[in-house]
Amino acid sequence: MRKGAMLVGYARVSKADHQDTATQVRALRKAAGAASITVVNRDPTRGSELAATSIGLFPHVEGRLDLDLDSLRPGLVVADVIPNPPRTQLIRDAEARGCIVLDGLGMLVNQGAVSIRHWTGIDPETEVMRRKLEKIFGV
Repeated sequence: MRKGAMLVGYARVSKADHQDTATQVRALRKAAGAASITVVNRDPTRGSELAATSIGLFPHVEGRLDLDLDSLRPGLVVADVIPNPPRTQLIRDAEARGCIVLDGLGMLVNQGAVSIRHWTGIDPETEVMRRKLEKIFGV
């Protein structure tokens, strides 16, 4: 199991959705093989309220998260759910520092797969979907 993971841009946790949020964090921790998750706020002016933003989303692809890059250390898992472009500045910064990265294509593929399953009853091949998106985005 890896020592830790970093989740950026996670939505605010309210009492109503606490159970669902906890389930999602556990699932991410399991997927990343991490012993712990560190949640980083994309908007430092909001204090302890965590907000998902569009930093780095097309067409503003050079947008940067206000993050101390020295906090990115080898082996840390960094997730950014921006799907376009899949290789955000955060992902590139994290890779350059030896982090393990999870890009936004995984979220996009899985959201699509759930929708296809919901509307058609068909279980799509997510690997095929991922490869097609990688081709479209040139990654």
